[in-house]
Amino acid sequence: MGTHTIGRSCGSIGIDNITPIKLNFDPAVYHGLNITSDGIFLPSEVQFYDNSDSKNVEIDLRLNSAKSSDISYDYMTNGATKIINLHESKTTWAFWDPTFYSSPKCGRARIDIHLPHLENITELLFDLGFLDVNFFTFSDPLKVSKLNVITSSGDIKLWNASIDKLSLSSNNGGNVKGDVVSVLRNLSVVTTKGDVALDINSANNTAIQVNTDNGNVELYLNHTFSGQYNISTTSGKLKTLNPNITNVKDAIGTVASSLSQNASLSISTKSGDIDVDFGGSKFYSLSAAESLQKTILISLRNLFVLWIVVFILGYPIQI
Repeated sequence: MGTHTIGRSCGSIGIDNITPIKLNFDPAVYHGLNITSDGIFLPSEVQFYDNSDSKNVEIDLRLNSAKSSDISYDYMTNGATKIINLHESKTTWAFWDPTFYSSPKCGRARIDIHLPHLENITELLFDLGFLDVNFFTFSDPLKVSKLNVITSSGDIKLWNASIDKLSLSSNNGGNVKGDVVSVLRNLSVVTTKGDVALDINSANNTAIQVNTDNGNVELYLNHTFSGQYNISTTSGKLKTLNPNITNVKDAIGTVASSLSQNASLSISTKSGDIDVDFGGSKFYSLSAAESLQKTILISLRNLFVLWIVVFILGYPIQI
């Protein structure tokens, strides 16, 4: 049975309504969190939130599987690092057992991490393994400071995030994309195979570094970058707008404006293409499924409003 079938079966396991297991740690004592697993947890994700009322890093751990007894976890300490190890029970299958094909053993995990206020955070390292990562916000920009986030294969998405100092690293195909309200000091992104696609609304007085081996880089800076840039690719294509540069492998120069010219931008790829628009914008937050969901909700709302108007005016309506 292929991995695709396992993933599809795991995806049908509900996770949102599971009562969370409450964990926490003091970031003044413990400087990192590692998440590991010894089974199949697919798809699974970590979501970062800010403005926790606690001085601690608060963790909501949700686990589910086809059978609740199939999965468990350990919460351990290794020096200054906290570890969550996810377990999926192993079963010996006979090749003639039909459940080998119809009921794959797998689970789902969702881990919500609530960060304390910025003044309570020392520099933290989150090594999140196979998990997808969302920096998520409901309304106000999510403020992210002094964080290093590593995934082995998971994607990383930034949703309307306001960044002070953030380092992101994704290996083995994980992509990094999203909308960034502002970068105050430093944003560093490193991938081996994954693409990088970011829309940054404010990049004044900041340092941005993007390095990929085989991934493509797409960056929009909304006329807010003013400073030095150094962009290069070994075998990919390079293109910039505002200023317009094409058909080169290296681009070094300065973008000058009325803004303070203290910003710096460094991008390098081996085989990936690079597209940088110093003046444009493009929103990445909504996935195709989420965009469709939003469109459906808007259509239903408009239909409801139309029904109310017709009802008030006294016209007959058929649905």
